[in-house]
Amino acid sequence: MTIFVLFAFVQLGLYQEAFGQSSAIYLSNFESGYGTSTDTVGTGRKIVWTMAMRNNSGETMIGHTNGFGIYSPSGASWTPPVIDTLDIAPSTGFGWSDRLDLIVQLVHATTGSGVDTVAIGGAAIWGPGFEDGFDADAFTITIPLPGIDSIFDGGTICIDSTAYQGGINQWIWATEFGEIIVPDWSGPHCYTIVSTGNNAPTITSCVASLDFDHCPLAQYLFFAIDPENDTPIVYTLLSGPGSIDSLSGLWSYQPSIADVGAALSIEVVANDPTGSNLSAYPCITALNFTNIAPILTVGCNSTVSISAGSTAEIDFDADGGDCDPLSYFVSSVSPAPFGSYSINSSTGLLTFSSDTVNDNGNTYSFTIGVTDNIVIAYCSADVDVSCCLGIAGDVNNDGDDATILDLTYLVDFIFRAGPSAVCDDEADVNSDDNPSNILDLTYLVDFIFRGGPAPNPC
Repeated sequence: MTIFVLFAFVQLGLYQEAFGQSSAIYLSNFESGYGTSTDTVGTGRKIVWTMAMRNNSGETMIGHTNGFGIYSPSGASWTPPVIDTLDIAPSTGFGWSDRLDLIVQLVHATTGSGVDTVAIGGAAIWGPGFEDGFDADAFTITIPLPGIDSIFDGGTICIDSTAYQGGINQWIWATEFGEIIVPDWSGPHCYTIVSTGNNAPTITSCVASLDFDHCPLAQYLFFAIDPENDTPIVYTLLSGPGSIDSLSGLWSYQPSIADVGAALSIEVVANDPTGSNLSAYPCITALNFTNIAPILTVGCNSTVSISAGSTAEIDFDADGGDCDPLSYFVSSVSPAPFGSYSINSSTGLLTFSSDTVNDNGNTYSFTIGVTDNIVIAYCSADVDVSCCLGIAGDVNNDGDDATILDLTYLVDFIFRAGPSAVCDDEADVNSDDNPSNILDLTYLVDFIFRGGPAPNPC
């Protein structure tokens, strides 16, 4: 079937004009920017023709080529037109690219004067095409702003059918059975050009809201089109923070931390050299300034073990995310220690000096906070305080585990009324919870001189 359809496109002698009375392209809607008139167009306005397609051929249309010419018998000129498809899915749920799955082509041969040609065409391989009975708005032809200049007041502009590109001189619709349809056309359509007077420029880059981080310079370029092409266009900031370059339309503002969460907006207008209609088309844009919250990345969930009476240090670090200075603080410590602690608010270095007696055997959980003066982030770390480190046996508390000096220290205590061990956990060499007795002594002798087992870890 596909080969036959493509063959039908080039065999122009197979036209069957009788089908042309059954189907049509017709003007469904016309917007001229000049009231509700259907036979006039306003200068300096956007012009839109909405075209509908109707297939009453009794067959499915699976290929077509249709051209349109825009021209002025009075010699007017205009903004080059564009053609575009509409979202069509009235019965089957298929859009243009679904219906004509081989190709959908939009042609623009435009200069804004003489005869501007726009065209639409396409063909299907597996797509359903346009079924018999299809009748809906299908595409638009638009003359964008600034449209037609007011110097052409009283002239005429028309739209009519014309040849498709490639020398095909008639409109062609090809059906699923290889028939060729030449559809009817509701045109030509001609309109009188009417000057609408001086019109204020329209800001085409107007947006409802803008989002910025509160640190860098916030900027946005406003752009306006004047319907009569009057220059220069002058931009004015009517309200809101910052300033605007009157000729380029570039708005700038250096925000601060105070702008985060604040209800701010700017109102911008553009006017032509006449200065008329200054605020006819204001652009009001909401400003949303955001903050990147700090995140603690180093030191969190760590555990540091120290002996009673010594000092622990934990270095906390955070990713600030933006320009805000960070401040670190100790939010809480549980349980409350007897020793002293502090944190460097700028660097995040936590220092804890444990009490030799009262902090022994305790684990302290430090909760640290960091803030950029907007958001606070938290995390915690533990400090484990013990007089016993490594393995037991450092009876004389000199930092070396289970040496001959620890053995003589223990002998002196047991047999010669010498000083007791500084740390009972170190003196409980055999881990029976009874420190500094004869069993600990013999365990230590066995370890040092006879290759016995080492004392257990603290």
